Amino acid sequence: MASMSKQAPEDLLWLKDLEKKGKKWTRDFNPYVMDLYKDYKIIAHGCHVQSNGELGYEVAEGVDRHVVSLVRKKCTCRT
Repeated sequence: MASMSKQAPEDLLWLKDLEKKGKKWTRDFNPYVMDLYKDYKIIAHGCHVQSNGELGYEVAEGVDRHVVSLVRKKCTCRT
């Protein structure tokens, strides 16, 4: 119980800090999300996509290959 009462003020300070950072945003998305987007965009440039007929698409990145089914909305990397 004592640890909960000690943690609550720290959580409130953390939330207040997040609110301050949120008010400084100059774009529609937060900076962390934009950094992730830029990183994934760089990774995506190394991917090769080929149509796989009715199955969907085959995505290759180096030695890794995955089949994406648009009908089932599934990828072999997420099964």
